[in-house]
Amino acid sequence: MGHPFGSVDYAKEELIAETATLFMCLDEGLETFHAHAKYLEGWASHFSDKKHALLSVCKQAKEAQQFICDKVEAHKRLLAQNPAYQAPTHCDVIVDLNNKFNHELHLTIEKEAINYASLIPLKHQQLLGFDYLGEDGITVYTDKHQRNIYGVAATILEQSTAHFEKMQQIHNVLHCKDKDDEPCFQTKRLTIKP
Repeated sequence: MGHPFGSVDYAKEELIAETATLFMCLDEGLETFHAHAKYLEGWASHFSDKKHALLSVCKQAKEAQQFICDKVEAHKRLLAQNPAYQAPTHCDVIVDLNNKFNHELHLTIEKEAINYASLIPLKHQQLLGFDYLGEDGITVYTDKHQRNIYGVAATILEQSTAHFEKMQQIHNVLHCKDKDDEPCFQTKRLTIKP
């Protein structure tokens, strides 16, 4: 790998990769030969002895296919051994926001993920809570997985969560709503005339 673009060695790498992909598609019952044909033909044009080159490529493509299939199978076995993710029932901070403030938190995460890539996996996730990891990090629990976040990104997430929880409390008091945005008790309002 790493040969200059357009060289014979680069063409061979491309042919091996594309042929291995074609073989894998055929093994899965996908007939994609026509989708690969022009690409293969273009890279094969770099060889003077196309027949010999293509036989060599096919052998190496089969090896590449087997390598990839072995990796996929090993990964499937690993996934089968690991239990399905379950969020903990207890954590240092429980995130309990209604739909409105949960949406606001998601918007904040999306905005901050532009500058802090560690927040990207939290986009479109339901945050359930987090545990503190020393002074500089948190383990964030979502409905789908857990993720360790460190540094400024962790601080932003902690502060944003606390901010929206406080905003929800204020909203609930001012509008006499519980956390599910349901009406709660009403109090009499006193009017004082001068």
